Formats: sequence, C-alpha cells, structure tokens
Amino acid sequence: MFRNAAPSGNYYEAAVQTGGEFWADEYRIRKFKELDKLFRNFQVKESVMEGKDITAKYLYEIGGTHFENYWIAEAEVEGFVDYVRNLQVLVIEVFAANGDLVLTDVSIILPAQNQLYGSFCQWNRQYKNRSPGIYACLLATRWAQRHGLQFYN
Repeated sequence: MFRNAAPSGNYYEAAVQTGGEFWADEYRIRKFKELDKLFRNFQVKESVMEGKDITAKYLYEIGGTHFENYWIAEAEVEGFVDYVRNLQVLVIEVFAANGDLVLTDVSIILPAQNQLYGSFCQWNRQYKNRSPGIYACLLATRWAQRHGLQFYN
C-alpha cells in the first residue's frame, strides 16, 4: 500500500511522497477506500503538541504496551523526549463508537526535511482485523499532505 517509497535521506528508510501521484494510484484508491469503510464509525482526533511538553511519563501512558512488546528501552524513550524538545509532534488517536481507544500514533513534524516522521503506533489488539497500524499510516499521510509536507516516513 505504501510501496514505491522515495529516498528520504535516511540510509535505513524511505519516505512516501504525499503528492498527487501517491493518491492517484488505483491500488491505493481501492485499499484506502476499504480502510475508510472499516473505520467509518470511528472518531479520529489529531493533536499537534509542542515537543517541550512531552514527557517520558506521557509517552509511557500512550505507548507503554508498544514499548514493552518491542523491547524499547527506557533510554530510547528518554532520547525521544530529548530529540523532540524543539519540534512539534503529531498525536493521532482513533476511538471506536463504544469509546475504546483503537490506536494512538505519534509522528514528529520535521519542517526542515519537509517530512512527517512516524515514530510509533500503539493499537488495540481487539481491532487487529481492521488493520489499525496501516490505517494510522494513512491518517498520518493525509495529515502530512493537508499540511503541505512532501514526505511521510
């Protein structure tokens, strides 16, 4: 779905271009429509936070399960807090109609690189049949495009 990524300047990763060709691909049109249908009765909340307001405690509240499942060390979380201190961070939350938190996605806004950098996504395993991780990437990519960023990485 997010295939044909472009070089981002990061040796290990590639970025999705958020321009017109990305959204015009027939395969993506179909898949994104399917995801939108799966999540049509869900509420999406997007918040931009100042990095200076993000603490390790907050990150553990919204991503602790993710950190535990993927053996993310406390030092890495503290490093994230330090890294974003002078940046903005996008936090996307998706809620089911019954109030369940389905996913929380955290991305760093990097204006100098014209990029939204996906940092981590924690999602509720009860909703795994809806592909919440992929949906989070779609929401972040849409946000990046709406806000004039060329890449989502």
